[in-house]
Amino acid sequence: MSFDGNEGTVISYATAHDLTEAFQTDNSGHVKAFFFGKNHIQDILDQIDCEGIRIYYGQNTSDEPAMVIVGANANEDDQINGTILDYGLASPPKSGAANNLNNN
Repeated sequence: MSFDGNEGTVISYATAHDLTEAFQTDNSGHVKAFFFGKNHIQDILDQIDCEGIRIYYGQNTSDEPAMVIVGANANEDDQINGTILDYGLASPPKSGAANNLNNN
């Protein structure tokens, strides 16, 4: 199987709430999410042959969770010679207004 840029499933807000609430309930007091700016995301998507992004779970030297974002091509290969992101802005504290995804 190869990537074609249509992977993933569009879900409803209600389903998104159920997923985030379950995780946040099981991981109370931990980081809920990370924000990455559109310019960096676009840099990844604009790479030659990029079909989408892959997000890896990571952990920094302070034992805090991290997300590593890398492009992937149609052959399902990570584009390790291109833009790779980490150090997104953690939520909390960068959570924005309360809603059913951040469950504030």
